[in-house]
Amino acid sequence: MADVYYVVDESQQFGYTINYYLQNEDFESYSLKESLTLTGTTGEEVYAEEKDYPGYYLDYYNESAIASGTIKADGSLVLKLYYNAYPYDVIYDSNNGTGDIYVDEKNPYIYEEEV
Repeated sequence: MADVYYVVDESQQFGYTINYYLQNEDFESYSLKESLTLTGTTGEEVYAEEKDYPGYYLDYYNESAIASGTIKADGSLVLKLYYNAYPYDVIYDSNNGTGDIYVDEKNPYIYEEEV
């Protein structure tokens, strides 16, 4: 029986993914906003690039976040960044402050959420 050897060329380019998640209206769950597929050299340490999303800020303390990792030959590396929504309170001010003020019972809202 002959010996079989498997040689991996460590300099080859392989894919990895960065997923960006935005917090939902319930202020607890997240939805995938954007996914990028990039390439790099096997064994290379890569970092998820931060992005700007209006009405959201990067949650540096999210336990599900994976901000960096090492590229693997199987393409399995997935980095994940999570963004929390800034809460917006809606207040109805009738008659330019001379009437009743009504605070929306559905407060808070998130950016671009319909009021």
